[in-house]
Order: sequence, then structure tokens, then C-alpha cells
Amino acid sequence: MDFFFNTPPELNSDETNEPFQHCLICNEDLLHSGVPYSVEKAKKVLESGDEVTLYEMAICMPCAEQMNKRVSAHSRQVMEDFFEEIGLMELRRNMPSSDDPDAWKTRCMLSGKAKSDIQEYNIVAQMVNGRTMFGMPPMIIDLSIMEPLHEKLSPETKEEFDNFRDEFLAPSDPELRALLADSSFVFF
Repeated sequence: MDFFFNTPPELNSDETNEPFQHCLICNEDLLHSGVPYSVEKAKKVLESGDEVTLYEMAICMPCAEQMNKRVSAHSRQVMEDFFEEIGLMELRRNMPSSDDPDAWKTRCMLSGKAKSDIQEYNIVAQMVNGRTMFGMPPMIIDLSIMEPLHEKLSPETKEEFDNFRDEFLAPSDPELRALLADSSFVFF
């Protein structure tokens, strides 16, 4: 399967149904600059069964690196330990190849839990020029698996994440804003 050429529509902005064009933080052109970036969408399944997007963003790697520098040393170590413990790098390396371009959509990449059994999740992808990076398929991450990590983050890091969420991701819809405020935000 060639992820580099088959970018799923789920990675487009929900607002425009088009690829993200600019970095949320610095406004860098993402479609023509050749600068790698991440796309992240937070999804929640409501009691009605409807699914809503709590936020969506595209952030260029230079801005993501600057954000990561604002994470406390304690929290950086906690994150490294957490992702090492769950074997994130090995999971990515050993991701089974599939001829089904929708295979990534069915399960949490970290836990293997079926998407149909997940109430809150993030879609995360590494991209360049509007396409997923070769060999790095998008992934679904069940946010319940991230709760132990969030609990161990330093108060300073949690505050930094909350400030980022409030500054860049606060939806105009009051109901969505309340749902997002109740969610544990962890930047991937």
C-alpha cells in the first residue's frame, strides 16, 4: 500500500473538505513548502451515537518542535517512558501492510481496540505537501489509553497544553467548547 499517494479524506479539514493549507501557529504554507507537518483531529462519540470533531489542526514540524521545548523536562521523560513502554516505535515499524487503504481506520494503533468500541479518539498523521508521508500511515489513538500519561504530566505542562488549546483550538460552538474543556488534551 502506498500511503504517500492515497491521502484519506479524513485528513482534510472538516470545515473546507480540503487539505489543510497553513500551519495553525505560524501560517506556513503546508501544501507547497515541502515542510513536514502533523495533522491531528480529536473526535468524540456522543450519547446519541453521532460523532463530532472537537478540534482539528495542522502544525508544521518547526512549530511542533518549539511547542515540545515548552514541555517540562519531567513531562518529556514521562512521555518518553510511556511511549517506550507501549512500544510505539516498534508498533509503527511492524505495522502490517495492507492492500486495504482503510485498514488504519478500524483500530487504535496503540491498543488494538476496535474503533467501534472507542468513545474519544484522535486521528494523527505525518504529512508533507498535502500527502501522508511514505511508510507512515495515519493512525487512530484511543484517548482512554492516554489517561495514565496525562495524569503523570507536570502541572506546568498541563497548563501549557491547556493554554495552547484555549488559544488555538477553542471552537465557537459553546457545546463543543464544553466537550473539549472536559477532554484531557495531549498534543501528539
